[in-house]
Amino acid sequence: MMLLSKEEELVSSNEGKIILTNQRIHLADREWGNAYNITIFLEDISSIEMRYSSYILFIILGIIAALICSYSFLNGNDGPSAGISLIATIVFFVLYWFSRKHIVSITSHGGKALNFEAASLPEYEMQKFLTKVQEAKLQRLYQLKNLRGINV
Repeated sequence: MMLLSKEEELVSSNEGKIILTNQRIHLADREWGNAYNITIFLEDISSIEMRYSSYILFIILGIIAALICSYSFLNGNDGPSAGISLIATIVFFVLYWFSRKHIVSITSHGGKALNFEAASLPEYEMQKFLTKVQEAKLQRLYQLKNLRGINV
């Protein structure tokens, strides 16, 4: 990302994929052969959301498989159904674990949202980053308010 005039980089996150400056926030990412870039000017940010998502169906199926496995072992059935349900239990819990995502979404007024996965950052670090975004937005709004008072 090239900086604009009078623009300063404040912080970067997610291995340099997200850059916060005193005027905008920029995300550049690549996955599966696709390049993705989005920039939002700080004064246009309308909301910041941090959420966790997962496929709860995997945990439900894992619990059902665990109950079937327990029932089989308690009834003395050590046959293939007990083994299959034990493997299914493990598989469903592993699928649930890998389906969990920590998503941050920064939305602009009427525009597209800047979404990124925050898996590599601890929650405290993500909170610090989002606080810096909010502080930068306030500073930008104060700067724009002061510029409007000057006749150009």
